Amino acid sequence: MQADPLTNRKSLQITNNCKKTCVDLAMLVGLLFCLFWLQANDLTIRGEESRRGRIAWEMIQSGDWLVPRLQGEPWLSRPALQYWAIAAVGAIRGVVDVWSIRLPSLIAISLTTLLIYGVARLQLSRFGAMSAACVFMTMGQVLQLGRLGETEAVFTLFVSGSLLAWYATQHLGRGCWVGWIVGYFLCALGTLTKGPQAPVYFCGTVLLYLLWKRDWKRLLSLPHAAGIAVYLTTVLSWQIPFAQHAGQHEINNAYLSEVFKRFNSVGPLEFMRHLVEFPGEVFFVCLLPWSILLFAYRYPGFRQKLGSASDWVVFVGISVAVAFPTVWLPPSSNTRYLMPMYPCFAVLIAVVLEKLTSTEYRLPSLQNLWSRYGRTVSIGVFVSAAVIPIVMSGWVTPKLQMDLLPLVAFVVMAVTVGILILYLSQSSERARRHRWELMFAIVLFSGATYNLVVVNHLQRQSNDPRPSIAQLKRTLPQSDTLISYGLAHHRFTLEFGEQLPQRKWPTSDEEVTGDPLYFCFSHSYANLPIAQLPFAWDPVAVINCDRHSRDIPHDLVIVGRRLPQAEADSPVVSEIARRPDQLLQGVIR
Repeated sequence: MQADPLTNRKSLQITNNCKKTCVDLAMLVGLLFCLFWLQANDLTIRGEESRRGRIAWEMIQSGDWLVPRLQGEPWLSRPALQYWAIAAVGAIRGVVDVWSIRLPSLIAISLTTLLIYGVARLQLSRFGAMSAACVFMTMGQVLQLGRLGETEAVFTLFVSGSLLAWYATQHLGRGCWVGWIVGYFLCALGTLTKGPQAPVYFCGTVLLYLLWKRDWKRLLSLPHAAGIAVYLTTVLSWQIPFAQHAGQHEINNAYLSEVFKRFNSVGPLEFMRHLVEFPGEVFFVCLLPWSILLFAYRYPGFRQKLGSASDWVVFVGISVAVAFPTVWLPPSSNTRYLMPMYPCFAVLIAVVLEKLTSTEYRLPSLQNLWSRYGRTVSIGVFVSAAVIPIVMSGWVTPKLQMDLLPLVAFVVMAVTVGILILYLSQSSERARRHRWELMFAIVLFSGATYNLVVVNHLQRQSNDPRPSIAQLKRTLPQSDTLISYGLAHHRFTLEFGEQLPQRKWPTSDEEVTGDPLYFCFSHSYANLPIAQLPFAWDPVAVINCDRHSRDIPHDLVIVGRRLPQAEADSPVVSEIARRPDQLLQGVIR
């Protein structure tokens, strides 16, 4: 019996689409490996990474995965999910190091990129879906935070995942139950990662979108109720036992303490300056080099010809509109707080790329926008190829000097890519015909610039306390225990890698009776006097815990040995024991 030709054609088409999808996914995985994974451990642990790593280490050591603790005391700046992720990786690997701290972020940024491609493929062409994924992974701030053990990458996966997964299931027509349950579950994971922003973004977006669609009855449906039940079950599974151990007041701290910090009082002029500068930083720094394409939405003719993509543009546009005021209006907000919406910006930019490069989309007022954008980028590439070698060679500012090999590699790459982009964008027809090559050339420049220039610059500026801490551990007698007066700096405690009991700052010699002789404490600014201790002591080490090398270090841990009474009464007491501020002279340059 002869096969139906129509069936054969459909089968062949499905096979070809599967092959193309596999090729796309392989390309994305390769780009993610080169841009994020390959140099993930090139930078030393920095910022809050060490605090999160130490909390995860204490979870493993104590077996208490419920309450985040730092040196045994609850640390409740946010819920516990990211600590769980780091601790889980650390428990599997047997060590909490730079890879254990950053692996959750690397996995999250990779899954977010692949999710963007998968959802975009439902609405856009193959080129549009690849553009959305590539645009997201090469945004400036994504390149920065996607390789660090900060909260933003994991939070972005759950928040953007809840929105995109919910919308994708509605588009497929199977969203009655799956969309609500998956969306609310991911929203719950976002809540357990950073707090109330996740439900605000998800619920606010879905509510406004359904009202715009005049489909508000779905808000009263049984599937929606099931989604809410999943959300509450997931969040309360941690919140209830946590409240029983730590108290309801600590629940409020875990969810809201970081939110309240964003409303630190500032003067009217500073607040107005923030309102003006924040959007500029987002659109002209964090989202570069792609954000320029968003100006296409200014043209009514472009918006009117969105076709089937218009509904999706409305949905992601509502998502951005809901989230933007929450991070723009608080005067102490940081641009990274908007990162969960970067996948939505990537979708908006991909729609522009899809329409402007399509042979079926001919709008006279915008037909040259893609080629003009390419020429603008090529100018930026050539300028950077000329300026960065001058700035980073150390001639202008020695502190900005970078290594010669990556600097030469950057110049060769920038000149080559700049020429290619300029050639491909000479005319609107050529730019449209070679849209894949032009898009990947911009991706290459964005990723390579960060990895060659920014990473190398940060490497040269980084301060690494590990050799000093290793030397300290060899110096300390194994029979004695090191304690800290107050919280020691988290970078020191993480790299020290042992239990570090905390004591209150002593006010009398009697309070330290029975304490171990060796102690440490944190000190800020090497040019400021050391706080007075009520006993004589000798210095053992000064550990610089700054992220970058500075002439006057800021974050220090001072390690000392309390002198027994017999030594303290001896006339032969070291000069530093009598004048401990001299201890800091060796770390000031």
